[in-house]
Amino acid sequence: DMTYRGPRSDHSMILAMSGKDPLIELIVPLEGPSIYHEFRERVGTGLHHLGYYVEDLDATTQAMADAGYAMVQSGRATGAHGTGAYAYYDTFEELGYFLEAVVPPLARRPPHRVWPEES
Repeated sequence: DMTYRGPRSDHSMILAMSGKDPLIELIVPLEGPSIYHEFRERVGTGLHHLGYYVEDLDATTQAMADAGYAMVQSGRATGAHGTGAYAYYDTFEELGYFLEAVVPPLARRPPHRVWPEES
């Protein structure tokens, strides 16, 4: 259940996660459109977003809209068992990157690969 600049929109990426605090994501956009593609066209590579955990994504999105920051991309059911969600807000002009609100999933989907391999 993904959106991009309003309407429903499918996009895909390769995502590498550090798995530790602070969580660091490396994202390579594949199919789009998405704000990942926009960023690569505008900037190239670099800091794309800073994320923070929230309990209520809808309330956070309303608060960000009230503050003048539109939601530009979102996704729901990001984790195992249909839990988890995220939304990016357009803070790019002010901050030089997007802000991301994240409702962590109750459980993550198993990764395609783990590095370094566990012994």
